[in-house]
Amino acid sequence: MLRYGILMALCAGALALTVEEQAIYTQHHKDCVETSGVEREILEKAYEGEVIEDINLKQYFTCFFVKSGFQNENGEMQPAVINSVLPHMTRNADETARTIIECEGRKLVGKDPADTAFLNFKCYIGAV
Repeated sequence: MLRYGILMALCAGALALTVEEQAIYTQHHKDCVETSGVEREILEKAYEGEVIEDINLKQYFTCFFVKSGFQNENGEMQPAVINSVLPHMTRNADETARTIIECEGRKLVGKDPADTAFLNFKCYIGAV
């Protein structure tokens, strides 16, 4: 299970990403917070593992996943991109890589792109 959210890892600076890559993902985060209207408390709780059904939270993850290349414009998850980036955004790359493979195998698809992003995020943190 992914124990540390992308945002928390970015803020902690405990990553194997370059400074430039960190800046890109941090900007994606800021843009998506703004466009989704997600409440900061709901987002922080989600990254800590307490995920609630919230349309703005779902929109945040869709935005972040699309901007980061984790999901395409049609809402389809992009495992190759996820596997090449996400483990480097966490404190335990090996565990994260195993979790990604497990979630990929589950083929989590929602009723729309936002639901698909939300389901996959929940899988990454062990909440689904």
